Amino acid sequence: MISMKLVDELHAAFLFAYVFFAIGCAIRWFLGSARLKSGARSWFGVAGLAAGLMSATLYLVFSAFFLMEQRLLAHGSHLWLYYYAGELLGTIGCLAGLFGRDWVRPAALFVSLTMLFEWWRRMVPSVKAGTIITVLMFISLTILGICLLGRRLMMYRTRRG
Repeated sequence: MISMKLVDELHAAFLFAYVFFAIGCAIRWFLGSARLKSGARSWFGVAGLAAGLMSATLYLVFSAFFLMEQRLLAHGSHLWLYYYAGELLGTIGCLAGLFGRDWVRPAALFVSLTMLFEWWRRMVPSVKAGTIITVLMFISLTILGICLLGRRLMMYRTRRG
């Protein structure tokens, strides 16, 4: 069985790398958005990436406030509205990212899916349940990566003839 401490350490390292990935995606999007192919699919991918980045920003503000102030950002219904806004943006990012193309599709899916799991993990009261959610996140992101890699290999073989 995987220890909860190991999962927490992997989770911290993952979030550290995730921040750099999200910042890199935002920079690439801002600097290279003119080079994206025009069309509805490209705009769906951009909308998915934007929604995922907004969800990540909400999560960053929530986590930074909690770490600095040692209290929650809001309480009661305001906290749940904040949580649902983050979850909804992550869900929109996943759904819109599915229809994207080029590099925006995997970026939107990765950023948004991670945020779905992180918001879910943050609002679960049990440490053990949070660990299970983290393991599920790692498994689903691994499956996503394998599927995207398999699709890219199939496209490469198709183009080569």
